[in-house]
Amino acid sequence: KRDWSSDVCSSDLRWPEARRIYRRVLAFDRSQPDALHLLGALELEAGQIDLAAAFLGQAVAAVPDNAIAQANLGRALRRRGDMGGAGAALRRSLALMPAASDVWLALGFAGSAIGFGRTLALDPQAVDALNNLATHRHHQGDGSSAVRLLRRALAVQPDGTGLWQNYGLVTRTQGTL
Repeated sequence: KRDWSSDVCSSDLRWPEARRIYRRVLAFDRSQPDALHLLGALELEAGQIDLAAAFLGQAVAAVPDNAIAQANLGRALRRRGDMGGAGAALRRSLALMPAASDVWLALGFAGSAIGFGRTLALDPQAVDALNNLATHRHHQGDGSSAVRLLRRALAVQPDGTGLWQNYGLVTRTQGTL
């Protein structure tokens, strides 16, 4: 049995055709977890957040130990603004696959700064985690830590305009400009 979950958002996938296929499968079996998950992932990528959350919620209800479906549900709930639900789904995913740096990063975006730190433990050059952890530390009043994190991010991505903006803001408030 092939794991299609990694192919859901590949650039060569024909989304309208895939949607039709998954919906056809669901017409025969409304609770088919793979079709629910993959259709939910497609809808998430298409920006249909409520629809994605509904399909993904049904998928994880059917197969709670599907870590990728849990992660996708967490991403959908975060985009819908349900940070509590997002955090819960992402934590369930991480309990099943604790080395998934992208899921730790998503947990950070869902409001848990520990997600950014864990992402960096797994991938020390994760620019999004460096930048967002720096922002978090800056807001907590730890400007020197924020400067160090932003310098690390700029070493990885020296042309990052947003990184330079954050670096300027943090150094200005630190009085180090």
